[in-house]
Amino acid sequence: MFLENQQKKVYRLCKELDILRSHNKLKKHHLRKLAKKITNSNLLWEMDLKSIYIKGIDKFIFQLSLIDVFDRNIISYQLGLSCKAKDTARVLKTDLAKRKVN
Repeated sequence: MFLENQQKKVYRLCKELDILRSHNKLKKHHLRKLAKKITNSNLLWEMDLKSIYIKGIDKFIFQLSLIDVFDRNIISYQLGLSCKAKDTARVLKTDLAKRKVN
């Protein structure tokens, strides 16, 4: 009962703050259809972020991968103790320059 009341409270607060995430399942379907239309490399890229827990030092490291959807190759990746927006932007800018994409 207590947990149910807490969930309702969190839901209500999120709704008031307008930060609820939509549960639109069609979005993935549309992305798959788009990926099938890709005919060349460098037309559509994806980013993937993984967190890896290291037990001995009790920390997480983050792996950010940039993937070309056409051939599913990893364009580049970054490992670090943090993954902030500036890190993501740096990786993207570097790879855009490396692949000569405008």
